[in-house]
Formats: sequence, C-alpha cells, structure tokens
Amino acid sequence: MLRYAGANIFFDWLLRGNLPRGTSVFCYADDTLLTARGRNFGEAASLASAGGSQVVDSISRLGLTVALHKTEAVFFHGTRQQEPPDAHIHVEGVRIGVQPQMKYLGIVLDNPTEKEEVREEAREAITLHWAEDLASATYGRWTLDAIGPVLNGWLDRRHGCLSMRLVQVLSGHGCFGSYLHRIGREETPQCHHCEATVDTAEHTLQVCPSWAEPRRALMAVVGNDLSLSSVIASMLGSEETWEAVASFCEDVMSQKEAAERMRENDPLAVPLSRRRRGRRRRIQRLSPSAPGGEQRATGAGAPPPAPQGSTPALRPL
Repeated sequence: MLRYAGANIFFDWLLRGNLPRGTSVFCYADDTLLTARGRNFGEAASLASAGGSQVVDSISRLGLTVALHKTEAVFFHGTRQQEPPDAHIHVEGVRIGVQPQMKYLGIVLDNPTEKEEVREEAREAITLHWAEDLASATYGRWTLDAIGPVLNGWLDRRHGCLSMRLVQVLSGHGCFGSYLHRIGREETPQCHHCEATVDTAEHTLQVCPSWAEPRRALMAVVGNDLSLSSVIASMLGSEETWEAVASFCEDVMSQKEAAERMRENDPLAVPLSRRRRGRRRRIQRLSPSAPGGEQRATGAGAPPPAPQGSTPALRPL
C-alpha cells in the first residue's frame, strides 16, 4: 500500500495506466493499494516490485511525493504456500518488508491461513473441554460412552443428518417403555411388542423379535455387532451405513409411536399422562347445551364447565 500527499483528481489518470499483467491498483483518499498475483511468492513479489515502481513513477510525474517509508506489504497465500524468511519487495530501490498484516480503510488485512490456524486451535480446545465435561456427565451414559471415543469423527463428519427418530434411538428418549414409564406415560417399563419386562432403545435395536425383519436389513449393511458404539462407528464410516441406521429408526419408531397412540386412545386403558398435542386452540370443544339452551366453550381462554351430576362427553367442533 503506497501513501502519498496528493489530490483525488489524479486518480483517474493513475487507474487508467498500463500496469504489468497480474497487477491491479485501487485508490482511496491519499492511499493507493496495489495487488499482484503469482503462482508463488517469488513471482508475486517480482510483479509487486515492478508494479509498485511504475505506480510511484506515475505519481511522481504528477508532482506528488510517495511516502515509501510508510509503504506496507503483506503476502496472502494458501495452506501449501509459505513466504520465505525475511520476505520483502523493492520499490524504487527501497526495501519493503512483508508484514503478517496491514490496515487499510480501517480494516485489518491478514493471511486467511493464520485465522484458520487460530480457529482450529480454538476448536480443538473447545472440543477437549467438551469431551471432559461429557466424560463426567451423570445422565445419558449409554449414548456418551458410545460417542465419546469417536467424538472428533462425529464432529468432523461430512455426511449424515440427525432425524427425530434417529435421535430417539441414539439417546433412548422416545417411545420406549422404560422412558415412558419414567416420565409417567406408562404404568410399567415393559415392552408392548414382546414379553420383555423392560423396553429400552438397546432392547429395540438388538433384541425385540417384533423388529427382526428391519434388523436383518440393518445388519446386512452395518454387520452383526449392534452395540451402540459399533453402530455409531459404522455410521461415521460411510453415508450408506448412516442411511441404513436412519432407515431402521424411522421404520421401527414410527410403528412404536403408532402403537402408543392406539393405547392412548383405548377407552378402557388406565388414564395416564398423555403426549402433548401442541398449542391448544382458544375454543377447542363445546359441551352439550347448558340449561337455557346456551353452549359453553371449553379450552384455552375459557374456564371448563362446572360438573353437574355425571360429566357429559365432549364433542369436537
């Protein structure tokens, strides 16, 4: 970046000058920014030296003075390129050292690769701190013990999206007897699809005979080991195995959820905590006619009708 004392009226003449191929010039206020592109540092430095000298000569012929002692240079490069030690360019015989960054128009320009290195170091530190927190966590041990050893691979993967039902199987928080019993939606933790006394994500994935067919299809892709750690390692191995696990979860969990809804809607079932249906409408139902023929609204925003004798059935709108 060349700095000189001058006027903007000369910028147009300077910008229209014939510069070496691979160089460009930008002018603002009393600053002139010259860029030079090359296949390596040597080529870029040669172009910058030649282009800089030509720009200085053009400015000098206008009767203006370039402050070469304020001139700065910075080298932008990819991960495979590095600037040599004591890198510099020459402009009009003045040696200008290459700096790691420069400030132009209030913006700090520096090498993107250095930012990447800083970002990667910060990411590694955060990941390490996160891994330590997960190792000492009390809840979710089944999931954490499986993902912990491959945490970096999990974070760095380039394939695989997490669907709701896939997360349910990986976390054990879903339509499983043990989980539903813990949150008060089932009387017991039993499996409703076989005679097992406890239904968990592990039971559903590895044992329950009701899911033998989708399990065979899954094992044909990921192998016979259906421990969660092995399944997750297989998922990280390829997009095909990830999709196979996701497909198993969608198939099995959708059927388990449908069976749960049937149990909830059974009029003979013991009333327990029901799944939330989302935000209730302001007026959801109407009771049969109250004395005098008027209708009573119930739902959010309206108090429920006081019971009078036996409670009448509610009809949907």
